[in-house]
Amino acid sequence: MAQPDKRDRHLIVEEASDAETQPTYQDNVKITVADEAGNMIEVTVAVRDHNEDLEEITPLEWFITDAATGASGTITAVDSESFTSGTELQEILNHAHYLVLTDTSGDFVAELTKSGDATLYMGVYYMGRLFMSDAIVFTT
Repeated sequence: MAQPDKRDRHLIVEEASDAETQPTYQDNVKITVADEAGNMIEVTVAVRDHNEDLEEITPLEWFITDAATGASGTITAVDSESFTSGTELQEILNHAHYLVLTDTSGDFVAELTKSGDATLYMGVYYMGRLFMSDAIVFTT
């Protein structure tokens, strides 16, 4: 039996590992943090499937923390929040930790309000993975 050319196997592995053609788990949830406006910052969570909008209602769990990685951080409440897209299922910790459903396009939008200076992050659990936002920076 003929052995496959080692050069061909190398090309197949190289193509399969190409980051442009192979989505990563980081592509599954996109978290966008808007600029602060009057002590309020809008955070949009978009659930995706291979870089495309999911286009279905999806359950998520999210929390606010003071740690960029979510690990060893403190769950930190904001002063208030409102949801402009998606549905709250359960408030686990007042103004800080929620179970929610996205809207039919796989999006969830929260408006977070906090007075004073604070740098916080939103952690989103989706399919057993933790996704972290960029810094949510509140200034006086």
